Amino acid sequence: MTKLFIVRHGETENNRLNLMNGGSVDSPLTEKGVSGAKKLGQFLKDQPFDHAYVSPQQRAQTTLELMLAERQQPVATTVLEDLREFNMGRWDGQPIATLPQGKLLDDYLHHPDRYDATLTGGESYQHLVDRGRRAFDQIVQAYPQGNILVVAHGVVLRATLNYLQGTPLSKIRDGVSLVNTSVSEFSATTINGKITYHCDHWNQLPPAASTIR
Repeated sequence: MTKLFIVRHGETENNRLNLMNGGSVDSPLTEKGVSGAKKLGQFLKDQPFDHAYVSPQQRAQTTLELMLAERQQPVATTVLEDLREFNMGRWDGQPIATLPQGKLLDDYLHHPDRYDATLTGGESYQHLVDRGRRAFDQIVQAYPQGNILVVAHGVVLRATLNYLQGTPLSKIRDGVSLVNTSVSEFSATTINGKITYHCDHWNQLPPAASTIR
């Protein structure tokens, strides 16, 4: 069984300013984001990891670096392009409050199966979850037995993790959003080549995540 410790990056300036923070933009961590990453790293410092995987975007990589700096032993790390945040096309970097109200935005937020990415120049939710599944399957196939740390982004993680549990595309945005520097635990079991994913803990923050060790 593979044990996955899945982290959303620390708060960024774009998060603080309520800007669309997708796969084609980046911004540095805020002071709160840096602090959150360090606290999470301190909390997980005694948890052994066989490997770490991270998005190619700097905000995720900075979060991972700050977390790993809290432990004595290094952890080998691989950057996975498929962990990049959802590409929101022309919406990326724009203030959320200024996005045109209407069907397109409503579909983006509430009806992923109906969202027409060609109207923003971004990617579809089906493409997102397909590459998200590819990333997690690749990780589990590389480490069918082990503890793995994954650091990525809110939309790609929420959508993919729901999808991996059998949630239909229309419902992958349902449930509680992942907050910055939260950690979720998943177990992945491989039987006859088929990988099954199970959520053990969702969206935990260090003060309340006493079960993780």
